[in-house]
Amino acid sequence: MGTAGAAPSRRSEFTRLIVALMACEAFFGASVRTRDQISLLKMLALGQKAIDDGNVTDHDNFFAELEAEDEEVGSED
Repeated sequence: MGTAGAAPSRRSEFTRLIVALMACEAFFGASVRTRDQISLLKMLALGQKAIDDGNVTDHDNFFAELEAEDEEVGSED
């Protein structure tokens, strides 16, 4: 079959490439997930800080402001 020192087959080169790509995806994929999780935690912390500081609006006022903005934009067209 194979002899010592023979060039690797195309199949074994392909297999090594696939394994390397899978390892890269696992490493960088984990990095992206970690970055996303940190971003979500920052958003939660900022939201909690806004609540603690009293920078919140009740839902009725919030939707009334959105509606007023929509009417403003609609009247500009």
